[in-house]
Amino acid sequence: MLDADPCDPALLPPDGEPEHDAAAGGSKTDETSPGAFHTLMAMACEVPVVLSLRIPLLIGETAIFSPVDREETRLSLSEKSGAFFEGVAAAQAATLAAFLALQAETISGRLFPWHMFEAADMIFAAGLAPSLTRLQANGDRLSAQG
Repeated sequence: MLDADPCDPALLPPDGEPEHDAAAGGSKTDETSPGAFHTLMAMACEVPVVLSLRIPLLIGETAIFSPVDREETRLSLSEKSGAFFEGVAAAQAATLAAFLALQAETISGRLFPWHMFEAADMIFAAGLAPSLTRLQANGDRLSAQG
């Protein structure tokens, strides 16, 4: 007999989709890394918050004559450039990983068309991840100041 109830919601996959069996040619994406859509939606929610907290600080810094004393302006520029370069490096690493995975699946004969979409989603999400991390950190820092 079964020890667990087969209708128990805890036994169902969290996203409502059936789990793919790797031996049967399916793939299972990493549950810890959000996809590109999740990243874009999180950025769409965080950007207005950060802008509403940062714009008054930037306007307040226009009265400061010395460019050395404009801390928020300097932070906003350096964080964006750092996130851009980290995103480029992460996208390149994800592209290499996706290329090797797709090549192995092609050689073994288990390549399905949707794997290419998953690979593109993984690359796009990896490129946006540093920007999202910086955006959330800015939101936390700026909300703690105000």
